[in-house]
Amino acid sequence: MAAPKQPVSAADWEGLVDSKANDPTLDPATAPARQDPKWEKYWNIQYSLVGAFKTPGERAKIRYEGAIDGGGDPETEYMLVQLSRKFGPVYVMRGKMPTFPNTYAGASGAGLGVMPAAQTQYWSIVSAEAMPSGQIVDALTDFQVPLDKDGYYTIVYSRKEDRPANATDANGIAWLEWSPRGEGVDSPKNRVDFGMLMMRFIANDPTWEQSPVNVTKPGMEESVMGPYYPKGYYTTKADFEANGPRK
Repeated sequence: MAAPKQPVSAADWEGLVDSKANDPTLDPATAPARQDPKWEKYWNIQYSLVGAFKTPGERAKIRYEGAIDGGGDPETEYMLVQLSRKFGPVYVMRGKMPTFPNTYAGASGAGLGVMPAAQTQYWSIVSAEAMPSGQIVDALTDFQVPLDKDGYYTIVYSRKEDRPANATDANGIAWLEWSPRGEGVDSPKNRVDFGMLMMRFIANDPTWEQSPVNVTKPGMEESVMGPYYPKGYYTTKADFEANGPRK
């Protein structure tokens, strides 16, 4: 049996990066990443990944409605942000963690016997290479992320050599590795500064009003999700070590 065709091949991806039809505010060295990165709900490959290279007007012409593709689970809500180290070698993000059942430990540390009610049954975040690679580099699941007294997380994303010394669980800060391969595309045009983060919310409580399930069209993410919407910025190792995370 022949291997399935890649939804976006390396050649397709390189064509997108260099396309003359891209948003003119984007630079091929960093596209589709932007200086002010915004998390978005994932809709489909054409809208969320190909459309990220387009102007807002052209992107609005791409259909976002319909069944999820790319191997996505219909019971799961996905969010993503595409980044570039050229804007800064360290990316810092913050948001409120939805309540989740800590089935790994439970109150006694021995695990839970009964699944309790929660806003989401499972939350996770992964760092990844570009779509033609599809390689997951690092990951954290809900119970692995330290939270402050108000239930907020701070996550730092960087290469190992750029990891701030204070980006540790002991300091209430989680860390994810940024791939040293960048896009991870087997090509001389591979851009080593590319990065991508993806978040999953699985089996969400239908009564949770700020759930990403209630984001029914692009652009609603922040207004619907409120404090649960992740926000991030670029910085440097030295700045983060000196000043910590912005709040």
